[in-house]
Amino acid sequence: LVGSEMCIRDRSSVRKIRGQAGQLIRLPRKVSKGVFGLAGFRRPKVFAIGFNKTGTSSLNQLFATLGYDAYHGPGWRSQGPRSWLLNSRDAFSDGIPLDLDAIDHGFPGSHFILQVRSLEPWLLSRLAHIRRAKARRETAFAPDWDDTEEGVVHWIRQRTQYHALVLRKFVDRRLLVIDYTRDAHANEKVASFLGKTIQPSRYWANQVEKAPDQSHLDLISSAYSRLGVTDRQSNILTPSLVQDGENDNLCCDTRELNDSGIWGKGS
Repeated sequence: LVGSEMCIRDRSSVRKIRGQAGQLIRLPRKVSKGVFGLAGFRRPKVFAIGFNKTGTSSLNQLFATLGYDAYHGPGWRSQGPRSWLLNSRDAFSDGIPLDLDAIDHGFPGSHFILQVRSLEPWLLSRLAHIRRAKARRETAFAPDWDDTEEGVVHWIRQRTQYHALVLRKFVDRRLLVIDYTRDAHANEKVASFLGKTIQPSRYWANQVEKAPDQSHLDLISSAYSRLGVTDRQSNILTPSLVQDGENDNLCCDTRELNDSGIWGKGS
């Protein structure tokens, strides 16, 4: 806030900022350094808005390496711009937000990263995750988060619909689209996108996975047949699910982007 004044009467008092218009703004008693910098400006936040099982652990570790106060987990997805969690941390990953527009409008100037992965490996990774959770006797599974054909069908549809929504939203703005499983320079691209530098490194945190379970392959094959899916390796859209031409101008694979991985025309 240029020209603003901040007064703190004592440790227990709230902080007050009086802007140029004279409006008094009350802030929480304790404000993280990640919310306001020394000059009074909010540090731009970073949101990894792709699905889980797409390299989010790698992104989280990279964010921390780059100096961000990073949060990795599902807790941020349902939060709004006024939540303490979103205001107190710098970077967020592990799943898609419930209200992307609210986050975008609530935190102007933020950086958005869409992390993606080829369809079949992504499905297998999710199914393996659920199987491990069930082995630990974690039994609270929603219908759209379970190792069933209905669950897999829902994921495939949701993935294309959500990715298309994000690409349309950012068609005139900068969005980094990255695939940690394919791109050996993913870390450098993320750092460059955030205006930072990092030594070249090939790092994908959870890259060692066991051979897929045959029952999972059969389950996925049944879902493909049900939906008429013929393209299993595109990592953004599933073209065979797009029938009305609405998404004809959207990329279906990160290899269709330029070398930087940047989508959108904005600066």
